Amino acid sequence: MMKLLPILAVALVAVACAPDLPPLPKSTTSASTSTSSTAAPSTTTTGSPAPKNTSSATASTASSRSTTGTAASTTASVPTGAAQPGDNPRRIHQLRELEHGEVAGGRAKIDAWLMDDDSKQQEGMMWLTEKDVKDDQGMLFVFGSPAQQSFWMQNTLIPLDIIYIDAKGKVLNIVHGKPRDESPLPSTGPAQYVLELKDGMAARYRIGPGTVLTIPANAKYKAGENAQQLGGVTIPGR
Repeated sequence: MMKLLPILAVALVAVACAPDLPPLPKSTTSASTSTSSTAAPSTTTTGSPAPKNTSSATASTASSRSTTGTAASTTASVPTGAAQPGDNPRRIHQLRELEHGEVAGGRAKIDAWLMDDDSKQQEGMMWLTEKDVKDDQGMLFVFGSPAQQSFWMQNTLIPLDIIYIDAKGKVLNIVHGKPRDESPLPSTGPAQYVLELKDGMAARYRIGPGTVLTIPANAKYKAGENAQQLGGVTIPGR
């Protein structure tokens, strides 16, 4: 045992005099890992994916706006004119936009709105009220040629005299329409014109079967103009 003491003393002296060792590999690896984990979040936040996604969203919004604008433009082309105070929001053809003509006969001089194309004829007196139509006003429906006609009172709010007239201006028959009644009210023969007046006006003006009425010169049928469906409903005889 005594012989080992000198050897241990020499070993201790060697360790004490040895130079500083380099950092352990474990410390170097730890530093490298820490640097890498710091860089990764930075790349995710500022890299190209975010601008690409933003551009895509912007392009999608622009496309949506363009489509909406086109649809609005198409819808805007449907009405016959810009709305004005006093217009009836349910009507396609406002009374102020319609052409006029005078129908005379018996004791009458009727200021008639000319319903001279398919769209106007489909709408007729729909949604008008008593205050919209004076006693000396009416609607003259003008067709391209004489034919059997049949009117009804869908969406019509005031009672009417419906006067069927042949190609020469002679009254064929008169029927009385009740508000919102959808029963067919036919002519008794081929009619080329139909005059609608407020209920009771025909009798007041002495208009009856056989009365000859003067049809205004500007009452001409305009085939194919302004053809529209009113909510998908086609009105018989109009």
